[in-house]
Amino acid sequence: MTWWFKAAIALALAAGFWLLYRSRVNHLLEIHRMRFDIAGDLHDEIGSNLSSISVETQLLLASPDLGKEQREQLSDIGETTRETMEAIRDIVWFINPRNDLMEDIQLKLRATAGRLLAGLEWSLELSPQLHFEELDLEVRRNLFLIFKEALTNIVRHSGARTCRIRLFDSSAGYELEIQDDGCGFEAEPAPGESGLLNMRRRAARIKSELQVLSIPGQGTLIRLIVPHRRR
Repeated sequence: MTWWFKAAIALALAAGFWLLYRSRVNHLLEIHRMRFDIAGDLHDEIGSNLSSISVETQLLLASPDLGKEQREQLSDIGETTRETMEAIRDIVWFINPRNDLMEDIQLKLRATAGRLLAGLEWSLELSPQLHFEELDLEVRRNLFLIFKEALTNIVRHSGARTCRIRLFDSSAGYELEIQDDGCGFEAEPAPGESGLLNMRRRAARIKSELQVLSIPGQGTLIRLIVPHRRR
């Protein structure tokens, strides 16, 4: 086998690897652009429509001619609309590639805790070893929604005065611990009475483990363990 034949084979292999690399990069760029487009469409179309419904509901509630039942129905519509708008904002935030960095996710967690736990004494401890950008979008989104659901349950049901949140890296994976000093409970409430069922469903969806430890009169500890995995 002559030297030029060996060189030709080497060049052919190099060209093949280069084409595969270019194809992979182009595919990632296309996904990146698609995420931008979806985030923009959700914000501009659905977000705008929900905002209009919310404003019109408030205008109708200001009418003095409404009966009690009509006023209650409109109030329910307004509340559902506001909750849906908040959910859409969260979805848009996670879809937008600009928010993929760990620093952005940390700010999102702190802002959400500050808003939901207003009036409570709370702390959020984030390990510097965290690298959420290694997790795919679906895992990050469901982890955040479990985090948000847990804080909402504390405010609505626990009567807690303090809440301690820890997010750290361990040998088992990324661990989220949320502990409160509220009323606690002996057994898990029925699905219609809490968000625990949704939290377990989301944990199962991302192949993670959700642990709930609660003692009446002493509070509740929720622990989510997300196994290490790379995108």
